[in-house]
Amino acid sequence: MSKKSMEEKLADSFMSLASRKTIDKITIKDITDDAGVIRSTFYNHFQDKYELLEWIIFYRLLGRVDVMVENGMLKEAIIVAGRNILQDKDFYKNAAKLTGQNSFESIVERCIAELFMKFFFKNPHAPNARNPWITPERIAGYYAHGMTYIFLMWIAADMVVPPEEMAQVYVYIEDRSLLDALRELGVDPSTVGQQ
Repeated sequence: MSKKSMEEKLADSFMSLASRKTIDKITIKDITDDAGVIRSTFYNHFQDKYELLEWIIFYRLLGRVDVMVENGMLKEAIIVAGRNILQDKDFYKNAAKLTGQNSFESIVERCIAELFMKFFFKNPHAPNARNPWITPERIAGYYAHGMTYIFLMWIAADMVVPPEEMAQVYVYIEDRSLLDALRELGVDPSTVGQQ
């Protein structure tokens, strides 16, 4: 049996603590005491608890879906990520409450964008000839923002619908233009704003 890496050990400790109390109340000392290591060990691996949270999101949550993302199986990746969230439901509910400079939202969005960049934009791309403002970074950021929003709304709604349904909502929204979605809701876009 392989030994856990120190990152995994610290992540286990942090996730256990954050399942019971808010992240802003957790100190590095709490994490290291729970992990049975000294504080300097933490700083050999992470700058702060937010970098540890980012490691958890990137390697534990998204690391399990990277092959699916690489193969364009976004719906399946969302379902697996949703199931991963459900396995550590209390941790993610508390983590989602983290706001401010190092918000859970910004960390998740950054990790998803990085995952998209890693697989969809592996090779250098020439600027878009028709619109140089459209870059791989902006495309990855846009879709990461949408996916993060769906995850956050799902967590805020106490994850009462199964991950498959949550993934279907994402696919529905991303596959339609705003005008198409409005029409499907019975709203005539040409009359919006008219009294």
